Amino acid sequence: MQRLSILQEANMIDEQTHQLMNKVISYLQQTQELKESKMEVFITHLAMAVMRLKKGEVVDDMEPAILAEIEKSDDYPTARQIVAEIESWSSFTYAASEISYILLHLVDLLNKKGEK
Repeated sequence: MQRLSILQEANMIDEQTHQLMNKVISYLQQTQELKESKMEVFITHLAMAVMRLKKGEVVDDMEPAILAEIEKSDDYPTARQIVAEIESWSSFTYAASEISYILLHLVDLLNKKGEK
């Protein structure tokens, strides 16, 4: 994915994060049918979240009402499974607030309603 190379060349992500994102991309391509443009957006968000975690930066907690809506989605169980895989490949712990936002982006990525 060219976007990852651009982020790495701009020193916004490191090599380890680039490799992790490539693993995530491969996994998603093998297990899901996804629109590439939406996957690029998700991967960019995930890469930036990983870099925030590596720097010790924490995002604010998601509004409980938004999280409740995400949890109602038919795609939520699949999103949780994907997050568990990503966490297992990582050498650090994800903050709960980051997981909430990753789930938000994953549910959006997995949602095929309204797509042609």
